[in-house]
Amino acid sequence: MRPVSGNVRPSEDLRAIQGRVVVWWFGGVVQNRRDESVPKVAVFLRTLDKDNVPRAWQQINVALTHLGILRVGTVWQNGVRIGNVEQEDLRAEIEFNPGEWSFTSPDECSYKGEPSPLSSSDYPLRYQRDRNWLMSFRLPNGSNLLVPCIEFLTRCYGRSQEVPRILTTYRWEEAADRFFAPFDPTAVEPGYWPIRLRKRLHNGDTVFLAHALHDDFARNAAKSIFTQIRTAFKRGDSYAFPKVGPWFSGTATIKVRGHWINNGQTFLALRVDGLTEPSGIPLQRDRENSNKAENPATGSGVGEAWKGAPGRHIVRPPEIVDLTDADAPQFGAASTDVVEDDFEVLGEKRVVKDYRRYQAETSAGKRSDGGNPDSFSSGEVRGTGTDTGHASIHAHVAMESEGTLRDIWTALRKLPTSHPDQVRSVEWYTHENGFRSSEPPQLVALTPFDKDDKDITTRKRNWLFFDVENRLPRGILVARVVSPKKVIYIIEIQRRPRIAKADDGTETDAEESFQGLVFELHDELTFLDWLNQLLSEIRHVIGIVKKLTALCPGNAFSFRHVRSGDKHPGQAAVRNALEKLDIKI
Repeated sequence: MRPVSGNVRPSEDLRAIQGRVVVWWFGGVVQNRRDESVPKVAVFLRTLDKDNVPRAWQQINVALTHLGILRVGTVWQNGVRIGNVEQEDLRAEIEFNPGEWSFTSPDECSYKGEPSPLSSSDYPLRYQRDRNWLMSFRLPNGSNLLVPCIEFLTRCYGRSQEVPRILTTYRWEEAADRFFAPFDPTAVEPGYWPIRLRKRLHNGDTVFLAHALHDDFARNAAKSIFTQIRTAFKRGDSYAFPKVGPWFSGTATIKVRGHWINNGQTFLALRVDGLTEPSGIPLQRDRENSNKAENPATGSGVGEAWKGAPGRHIVRPPEIVDLTDADAPQFGAASTDVVEDDFEVLGEKRVVKDYRRYQAETSAGKRSDGGNPDSFSSGEVRGTGTDTGHASIHAHVAMESEGTLRDIWTALRKLPTSHPDQVRSVEWYTHENGFRSSEPPQLVALTPFDKDDKDITTRKRNWLFFDVENRLPRGILVARVVSPKKVIYIIEIQRRPRIAKADDGTETDAEESFQGLVFELHDELTFLDWLNQLLSEIRHVIGIVKKLTALCPGNAFSFRHVRSGDKHPGQAAVRNALEKLDIKI
């Protein structure tokens, strides 16, 4: 177990348990008698002894929307997450096409007289004939991947828990009304799928919901979930076990955590942490509460948006957020954001273009106080008061990265195609080759310090090497962006790989962190002299480029590499850099 420091208590029943417990398995869907707008799911826990060995079983029923926090393998005490169990990582390419995968369960296999997909000696379950459905995908060398359907639903059907909540609670006609606001067909660009999201949805839900709106395959997958649950409850079952499969077809890459079982022939995915998005028709996104417009609101619309709506409760650790599945959120109570573990979009991100109105109809108004709720719920708002606020539970969308330097170049080289009016060409530079646009980009190597220079510290001498042991110099990407207005240069530093440790103790591959440098010159003839000075001085400041901006014979700025929901990981950083010199993309 690796320790973490949690600040969310996702269940009243969990808070009542003495000692430490580990989340072991998710069971079936069960009706919520207190708040029918949020189904519950059986969660199986095991107590941990002083040596962290799992012992006795316990079961609690928890809101479906809280499962992204109460994940399998998390360890809890006094209702708060205190650790994560070690799990193995797997990234695999699998087929979502019908016929290329199948549903299975221990109960079905027992009924057919077949061996269980989960051996009790590998990963024991509370019930030998567990009725939960898992998807089985073929892996290379004859092995297979098992993905529990409930985990796939809560992690892969959109990025916010509002989507699975609605899908499991309402028939499709009601669900669609909660997902989609009417859009103006005259505003839709040719060749785009339009979608207008309701207020409680997140931008990360766009791709799934656009397919559910425009694609029969995704819509049928979405509609079947509530149908299965309603059918089970109508025939008197205490628990429903829906089959939840992929909502798009084709080849997909998935990133999961879990354990190899069945003598290394099966990977049991207990957590889904990443998935590719389906390629296809670009999407035009609008929102019911959009603030994207070329011109601000005027007249009667000023101050009308969100006027009188309850404020947002900002959580500041060590404050604890209590979630409830017993009470619905109330009108007038403050809301809060609860963020799950990151979800990584693997590979190319779907093209999504936000619709911008020429004239905003309203501008933000003053919100009401909203009080300080005792707890927060993800259900439908009903009743009045400030005791229970609304919790927006969602995962942050992270993009798969090839490394910051390469991400920046990838984003840059797409600009002449994606923004031809603003960018005519993008090239890299080396002293040997001059400016080129070929792939891959080449770097300018830093020059080691003179051995006889006694004023140079060991730290500076070592910094300029990418590989200190083998004395391999660090490289610098020098990129030129030519626009109709001016010529801009971007400098990126080659970063050494390192290991990053998260709060939960998980170690992941990472790299050094540096800001980039963007500049323009008053006289292009000074480029080579300035570049040589820059490459020399950057060694002395060990890559802190903001210390060099004042030396530039032109205009120079450092820029951060911000996280973004853009199509490519480096896109936001490139936009940030170019905007510092008045090039807007």
